Parts: sequence; C-alpha cells; structure tokens
Amino acid sequence: MSSLWTHINQEFTPKPLSSFWGPPLIKLKLIQKKDLIKLEIIDTGIGISEDYKSRIFQPYTQESEGFTKNYQGIGLGLALTEEYLALNNVDLELESEKNVGSTFTLMFPQSEEQK
Repeated sequence: MSSLWTHINQEFTPKPLSSFWGPPLIKLKLIQKKDLIKLEIIDTGIGISEDYKSRIFQPYTQESEGFTKNYQGIGLGLALTEEYLALNNVDLELESEKNVGSTFTLMFPQSEEQK
C-alpha cells in the first residue's frame, strides 16, 4: 500500500462553524495497522454528554431536542452512518467529552490483497 495511506494527519477549520471558543479544529488521522485501516475524526467542538452517548446512534434523536433545540437537522445522520458502516464490516467507536470535543474512530478491515 502506498506510503500516503500509511499515515495521514490533516487538520482543517471549516469556515461556517464557530462558537464562543472560536472555530472547532477538525483533525483526520489515517493509520494502517497489520489487519485494518483506522480513520480517526477528531474535533474540538461542543462534545457529547455522557447521558446522550448511549442514544447518539438512534434515529431521530438529538442532544438538544424540542422547540428550543440548539442545532438543525432531524437526527438521522449518525444513525444512517452507523448502519452503512455495519453493512460494510466497519467498526465505529466514539469518545467524547462535553465542551471539549469528540473522536469518532472507524476501523476498516483489510482484505488479503491490501495487506
């Protein structure tokens, strides 16, 4: 596999996103291990509360809900993402701390051809 895929470490700051603490930093890390390729998506955004972590992949849920919710959307993005990844044998892990940020880790199995 190309050395480009062995380890990629990119950082970018999306322009439309900003908060009281300034724009969040989003960092992508792609690491090739012996039997898998691991992609880490790390952000310094608002984070996810411990209470909501158990429901984050359920359809139609958001941490902030009701008429006074803080963010747009209907709560399907992560539910669909998790389902799609599972169909493709990709494991998904979440680490997050409220008001600090989140790390979503995707682990792609390598085929014998890729090893």
